[in-house]
Amino acid sequence: MAQLVYNPGIFNADTMDKAKQLSVIAGTPIPENIRWGEEVKFLCTTMARELMLRRGDLILDYGCGVGRLAKELCALGCDVIGVDISPSMRRYAVEYVNAPGHFVAVAPEELALLVNKGLRCDHALVAWMFQHSPNVYADILFILKALKGLGGVMVADNRQMRLVPVQGENPWCNDNVDIWRQLELQLGIRSNTAYPGNWGADPSKIMIRSYMKTTNQ
Repeated sequence: MAQLVYNPGIFNADTMDKAKQLSVIAGTPIPENIRWGEEVKFLCTTMARELMLRRGDLILDYGCGVGRLAKELCALGCDVIGVDISPSMRRYAVEYVNAPGHFVAVAPEELALLVNKGLRCDHALVAWMFQHSPNVYADILFILKALKGLGGVMVADNRQMRLVPVQGENPWCNDNVDIWRQLELQLGIRSNTAYPGNWGADPSKIMIRSYMKTTNQ
């Protein structure tokens, strides 16, 4: 069997509309108007409640896409560092969020430099990103390093299905990696939140879980 080759270029976009479409690839039948409306409010208010967000908290939006959740977090009074592998997504995110002084979008390599210089975030949000990650374990460790001691992480994603972008005729691969098991090995579970059942998706196939760092690393 030929080795699968990760294809991050699938997330590049040449227009804002294309960037917004790519930001809600999640393998679910949820209508786009809900993904950009009710789901945004639901995920951000859930995070605010479960992780007890405060005004001025610095949030790491890991896999921020065009910034649909970062925009709402800024509206709630948080400052947000959005991280995305796609240069076009980062560019459009700054435009979409439109919160100078409260939002920046950086590449993973830029975040690593900031963390090495001492930057630490209060909490992290990872929404519909781990399903696309080629190395979930490395991403978890990277997020943990970017958090303050005992910071919180909220994750929203598919329970089982993975959609890893790869080169070739079939652009999405389900490699059967259990992202939730890997999270449990590194973080302490704080709470589970049920996904609404009236948005067109089977809530039993979606997980929303909040975690806390178990060590002050």
